[in-house]
Amino acid sequence: MSRLSSSLAINEKSGKKVAKEIKKLMLEAYVFKANTRWNAVTLRDENAYPFAASELSRILGVPVLFVRASEDDGWAYSLYLDGHEVVKYLTNDGEIIDESDRTLQLERLKAYSEEAQMIDDALNMTDCTDPSEPFELFLNAFGLTLLAWITYADLTDMSEAEKTQYDIQFVGNKNTKSSDKAIVAQIIGKPLANAGFSITSGHYFTNDFAFLTERHGFHVGLLVDIDHDRIEASVRSVYQPQRVVYLKEGEHQILFYHDRETFIKQLEYIRNAFLSAGIDYIESEQYEEFTREPIYAELDSTLAKDGFSRTSSDFSLKGGCMSYLNKEKRLQIIFKHNDFSIGLGCFIKDGELEENILSLNGIYNWGFSFPNRQAYEDRLHEYVKLLRQSGYIS
Repeated sequence: MSRLSSSLAINEKSGKKVAKEIKKLMLEAYVFKANTRWNAVTLRDENAYPFAASELSRILGVPVLFVRASEDDGWAYSLYLDGHEVVKYLTNDGEIIDESDRTLQLERLKAYSEEAQMIDDALNMTDCTDPSEPFELFLNAFGLTLLAWITYADLTDMSEAEKTQYDIQFVGNKNTKSSDKAIVAQIIGKPLANAGFSITSGHYFTNDFAFLTERHGFHVGLLVDIDHDRIEASVRSVYQPQRVVYLKEGEHQILFYHDRETFIKQLEYIRNAFLSAGIDYIESEQYEEFTREPIYAELDSTLAKDGFSRTSSDFSLKGGCMSYLNKEKRLQIIFKHNDFSIGLGCFIKDGELEENILSLNGIYNWGFSFPNRQAYEDRLHEYVKLLRQSGYIS
C-alpha cells in the first residue's frame, strides 16, 4: 500500500483558535504550528478534510490549504476562501487531471507566499514520476515543510513528551466515531448553518449533536443522538421539546439504520423535517415580555399570612429564583424559572430536603410554561392552590 499524507494549513497564528473551531465541528484532529503564519491540522477521518477546510475558512475568515500526496497516485492541493474551494490542482501519475486557471492560482497563492516562482516550478514538474519532489517544493514555498508526508497516525504514535515538546494539541474524543461526526456535520450542519443554527459541542445539553440558535435568551434548535443502530432527533424549543418525526408524521418513532447508506438517508430525513417543520414549530411559539415584580408584590401579602417573607428576588426569565422563608418552621417556598426553556416551577425546601410541589401532588413534569403575564399569574395561582392542598399554607 502506498504512503498517503493529508493535512490542512490554516493561515491563522493562534493554534488555540483553530483547535476551538475544530472542536465545534466535532472532529478528531491534531493541531500544531507549522510556522509563524500557519497552523497545521491532521484529521483522523480522511473523508472529512474538504468539509473541515471549507468550514474553517468560512468561520475563521482565513485561507485554508488542503494538501494531499500519495506515492502511487500523485499529489493535489485545494485553496479554500470564505467556505469555497477557489483553486484546485490534482494529478495522477504525473498527469494533471484537474487544474484551475494557472494565472488565477498564482495570483491568489502569491498573497500567502514570498516564493511565487517556487510555486510555479512545482506546478510545472508534470513529467516527474516521483510526486514527492513537486509536493515538497510546493510546501516549501509556504514554509510548510513540516507537512511533507505527515499523517494522523504518525502523531498518534508520538509520546506525550514529544507532543508537549512540539506543542501538538489533540482535539476531540478518541472513543467516538469521527467519520459519523463528519457525516452529520456535512449533511445537517451546513444547511442548518445557512438557516442560522450553529453546531455546538461541550454545551450543557448532553446530546451527541446540538444545532442551536437563541430565542428569548434560551438555546433552541435541533438535538441529535446516535446510539448503535438508532438515531433520535428532537426540536428544542422555548416551551416544549418535540420529536422531529412527530412534527412530520404525528408519531414519536425512533429512526433506525443498519448500514451507512441508511444512516445517511435518515440524517437527510431529519434535516429536511427540521427545515420544513422544526423551524416553523420554534417560530410558532410566541412569548410576550412582561414585568414580574408587581406579581410577586401581590404574592407577598398572601404568603405573609402564614409567616413567609421574601428572601430572594431574581426575576430573570432564565434561571431566576424567588424564595420565601418561614423562619419559625425553617421552611422555604421557592419559585424557579427554568434554565433551559420558559417555565416556572415551585419547590418546597424543608431543612436540606428540596422537592418539586408538582411531584408531591402526583404531576410528574418540571413546571408550567407561560407565554404572557396572564398565563404566568395563572401558574402562580395553581401553585398557591397546591400549597394549600398540601398543608404548607392555609
